[in-house]
Amino acid sequence: MPTVRSALRPAAALALALAGCGAPSRAPAAADTGGGAPGARDGDTGAAPPAGLALSAVQWAVDWQPDRVERRDQGWALAREDGVAIEVDAAHLVVYVLVLEPCSSARGQRTAAADLPVPPPHSLPDHASALSPALAVDMGALAGARADGALAFPEADFCQLGVGLLRGDTITENVPEGVDLNGISLMLEGRLRAGPTADWTPLSLVSSLPAEADLALPATAPAAAVQATLSLDPGALLDGVDPADDPARIALDMLENLATTGTVSLAPLD
Repeated sequence: MPTVRSALRPAAALALALAGCGAPSRAPAAADTGGGAPGARDGDTGAAPPAGLALSAVQWAVDWQPDRVERRDQGWALAREDGVAIEVDAAHLVVYVLVLEPCSSARGQRTAAADLPVPPPHSLPDHASALSPALAVDMGALAGARADGALAFPEADFCQLGVGLLRGDTITENVPEGVDLNGISLMLEGRLRAGPTADWTPLSLVSSLPAEADLALPATAPAAAVQATLSLDPGALLDGVDPADDPARIALDMLENLATTGTVSLAPLD
């Protein structure tokens, strides 16, 4: 699943106003050939392909790794070693894509979605394991969520989990009453401190920008039918964030940090 991270940084604010995709254009990274012999075709490493995990059904869940943040009565706080810090009062995130990626396709297969109420920023996965509809999670409360029901598909070997934090639509599930995430991938209210002696300044983020990642699956699966839980790390939220950047850039960095530092765990289906 292609990532959205690239060196194209100044266009993030402008991207919020663009119609259509609603995100900066990002060139995909070159495929890693794994150090194959000179002259080998792209992706031809000469080594046997990974076996992956044999799976035939999945139920999706999203949770949090709160070890690196300070929980508060309302929200939580996080500080970097250089004194840059954030206090989060309320935040909501949309997990739009969770999909098992077959080992036979290093980056999975995508197909355009033509029948959604609001088109997502990118094309959607067409594998039967794909999360649908999207799932909202309460990042302010660090509350988990689980999709309804399990998705069954012909047993196959899977090597990665494709994750997409994309803008929500009118059918996104688990959206709290009074919160509108239609067209929004990240919403956050709190305060940001630019350094150890700096004043706290209000921070209000409403972003429609996307972040995508391919995450490794565990080495083994407990069964062919599993509950797969994506655990997001709020302790990574400020990694590489420049507090002097505009809010659109800050939001995109946060989205990318959450997507790329997630981990996956598997449990047998109940």
